[in-house]
Amino acid sequence: MLSRALSGVMFTLLLMSMVTLAFNIQPARKEAENWVVFDDKTPSPFSRCSKEYQPSTPSRPKYHLANVASNSPDLLAFYYPWYGTPDVSGYWFHWDDENHNPDNFLDGRREIAAKNYPLLDVYDSNNESLIEKHIEIAKMANIDGFVVSWWGIGSFEDNALIHIKDVSEENNFKFTIYYETTSGVGNTVNDISYLLNNYANSSSWYKIDGRPVIYIYGRALHQLYPKMWKIGGRDTHWKVFEDIRESPRDGIFVIHPEEADVGYVESYDIVLNPNETYSLKIGISDMRDDCPPYSDVGFRIKTKNETKEWETLDDLVVNFNDGWLDLSYNISSYAGQTVSVRVESYAGGAMEWCSEWAAVDYFYIVNSKGEIINEGAHFDSQWKKVVEMLTDSEYNPYFIVDFGGYEYKVEDFAEYFLNFTDGLHTYIPIALSMSDISEIYNNASNAAHSKNKLFIATVMPGYDDTEIRSPGYVVDRQNGSFYNLFWSTARSSSPDGYIITSFNEWHEGTEIEPSLEYGYQ
Repeated sequence: MLSRALSGVMFTLLLMSMVTLAFNIQPARKEAENWVVFDDKTPSPFSRCSKEYQPSTPSRPKYHLANVASNSPDLLAFYYPWYGTPDVSGYWFHWDDENHNPDNFLDGRREIAAKNYPLLDVYDSNNESLIEKHIEIAKMANIDGFVVSWWGIGSFEDNALIHIKDVSEENNFKFTIYYETTSGVGNTVNDISYLLNNYANSSSWYKIDGRPVIYIYGRALHQLYPKMWKIGGRDTHWKVFEDIRESPRDGIFVIHPEEADVGYVESYDIVLNPNETYSLKIGISDMRDDCPPYSDVGFRIKTKNETKEWETLDDLVVNFNDGWLDLSYNISSYAGQTVSVRVESYAGGAMEWCSEWAAVDYFYIVNSKGEIINEGAHFDSQWKKVVEMLTDSEYNPYFIVDFGGYEYKVEDFAEYFLNFTDGLHTYIPIALSMSDISEIYNNASNAAHSKNKLFIATVMPGYDDTEIRSPGYVVDRQNGSFYNLFWSTARSSSPDGYIITSFNEWHEGTEIEPSLEYGYQ
């Protein structure tokens, strides 16, 4: 009874809010061919700084680069179709994360895994009426489409995507997916092929120059490390705030030793022909200046044949100030055998423990002719292979990849990944000052545009994950002013489009979907 009463009150409030919105929408476009003039008084999309603010439909700049896409992305929002309720899906899903129980009521609200509470009440992502309401709200916010979180074939989110597709088509609304996670080249190609075959033929699938757009989350991007290597203690991307040196010439693995163990990169079997000479070539460095002047990390270079234990070729402690070391070892004694090679990192140097990062730039064996005889010498991302295989199958998706984790190395990220993908975005640039975000966005924009690729600028209203993590992290919304400032920063980077984190990621408190706490702010 209480639930029904609460739902009725919220539905009435929602209708009143929508009527107010509908009567206050006023176009404000000042277009001149390929751009829009803004003055300091132009509010950002879906910005509601106070209870007195009456929503309008502000324009947003459209940047169209020569030689880039003639139909560049405009304004999208990350959308989460992972919410389930017993009355639709038969069980609670995601609302009950981290031991929350939505069957319990606290102060008239269900106990859910979110700091804020949906104005629509808890809902099920498979409910097409709910999806239609979300699209209606999104259109009021001048949003063109959703980037839908997707977790694999047959997943809860995949089932919800079927309904999102149908409702989007009925409402002339765009959608694509956020590719969240993967495992191996074959599975990735299978996933992308499935999406293209089953969804991308929809009139509502978001396309650029006729190519179906797919956003790639950083986790999925970095899960495809080369399969000819075994990796332990792996951290594949640069971290924010770390004093790390310039990126190497080739691919890289950072193998971060744990206090109780080693990090390592180890090859699978490599066959060495008889009557030949061989050298092992390796580039290593201590990447992080964590404990100056004692910023040291240990390396052990090892090899073995099929019958012996590991033989240590070298054991050395490397300081951050040593830079990149290019090493060579004669391993001709292994000619005619099948060998494995390995580099380990461990806590080394003057301090008992200092969390340095051991990095391996390249790792290969050459014969007397200088020929590299093992695969994956430079740790190329297997996304290259994915793109090649999709192209061979006559698929041509438009990949926009997440540079999260490379914020201060975005030029290096772009130089590598934009050789086989099409654009840059980042999902959640929190824990950064707005001046840092401005610099990062401008660097990302310039790096992408220098390659005639796209940069999509992310905007956020705030952040609060304290209901699902301890102690969690909070970025205060500041009554809407934080969101306004984010929009101003994003616009100043001359992006090719914008994406909002998020429409409805309730767990992390980034939602712009109306809540009881913030209404339509």
